Amino acid sequence: MAAGRLPVPPWESFGIGDPEIPVTSGVSQAWLMAVAFHEAGHAVGGMAAGFALKEVRIWTEQADGQQPAGWAGIALFDPGDFYSERRDQNGGLSDHAQRALFCMACGPVAEELYRGGACFSRSDEDTARECYGASYRLLIPAAKAFLADDEVWGAVTEIANALSRACYLNRGHIEALLGDRTTPPPRG
Repeated sequence: MAAGRLPVPPWESFGIGDPEIPVTSGVSQAWLMAVAFHEAGHAVGGMAAGFALKEVRIWTEQADGQQPAGWAGIALFDPGDFYSERRDQNGGLSDHAQRALFCMACGPVAEELYRGGACFSRSDEDTARECYGASYRLLIPAAKAFLADDEVWGAVTEIANALSRACYLNRGHIEALLGDRTTPPPRG
């Protein structure tokens, strides 16, 4: 692999083309890091909320099959764990759904904290509404308070930096990165 290039994991279902995309331009590097922090925020928030993380991936999206249009990513949790128990017995959001929405809020908030500006992506809000019929925006204050913790932000930063280099981390990789440190549960 040439210096200054990152591998893109072969994930055909997302239409990834070129296996190596240069990341030397300021825009590409900035976008890469924003997406890495976004997905690391989901990973740490989801683990703290008690969900079983499977893997975190980032990849390039192609605009015309030739040039990269930008970076995208996903934090994958066990679907049976993450997408269950949406409503409580009174018809309100279950505790489970609130924890999932908290996890969804941690991605955009981590990206905003890293960038110092608004999040690029709006897909988390669409997913929240589709899966839970609710917005994650009510949980942004809790996500901000959680990510403001130095230990939590340190974990997000370590995962984002590793993800920006490798483009793929599984649960074992993340556990090895964090060692004996545990991610504190969300406050409030």
